[in-house]
Amino acid sequence: MDNSSKKFTISDLSLDHKNANRGTDRGRKLLAESLKELGAGRSIVCDRNGKIIGGNKTLEQAQALGLEIETIHTSGDKLVAVVRDDLDLDTDPKARALAFSDNRIAELDLSWDVEQILEDIDQINIDGLWTEDELARLQDGLDLATFEGLADEDTNEDDDPGDKEASTTKDDSDMVPFHCLLTPQQRERLYAAINQAKSKYGFETAAEALDVISQEYLNAH
Repeated sequence: MDNSSKKFTISDLSLDHKNANRGTDRGRKLLAESLKELGAGRSIVCDRNGKIIGGNKTLEQAQALGLEIETIHTSGDKLVAVVRDDLDLDTDPKARALAFSDNRIAELDLSWDVEQILEDIDQINIDGLWTEDELARLQDGLDLATFEGLADEDTNEDDDPGDKEASTTKDDSDMVPFHCLLTPQQRERLYAAINQAKSKYGFETAAEALDVISQEYLNAH
């Protein structure tokens, strides 16, 4: 369908359900307040079908407030400028407040969905957006949270209690983060190994499970 001249209403627009920015509660609250008190400051971007490319959180709050929409069609060869006829940056404090809100809310409302990034990374070009170290740190946060929240569905309740060893408590000040990038298959195997080690030895944390897995490998070689 050719929508090159369609005038979308705000209800015609739809969110990108694979949006890698999950947003934050604080950001959503501030965004709603900014739209209500200061008005819309910049445009959002959607595809030809009305699915949002940039501005998902803004659309959510704008729809909740019942704002109308002005549709501008472009092929990306022109910069679209939103002119606020009611504001003068040199004399109007509201304009200065909008400038701060525009930048700060974008910062506060950013919470990356690392799993979505890893799903998309082989299909799109994100060169320069993240270095390998930055991606490793993002995934490290995901993996640590996943490790500690692993379901016990793979554990064997029939394990001999005598096989379990009491876990030791480490001083947090001695702990250091572990960074690595894993494929989905590698993560699946690692999660399974951690679950088995936690079940076998009665460990509560992924760190303890990883430690005993490493020790068993070293002892075997």
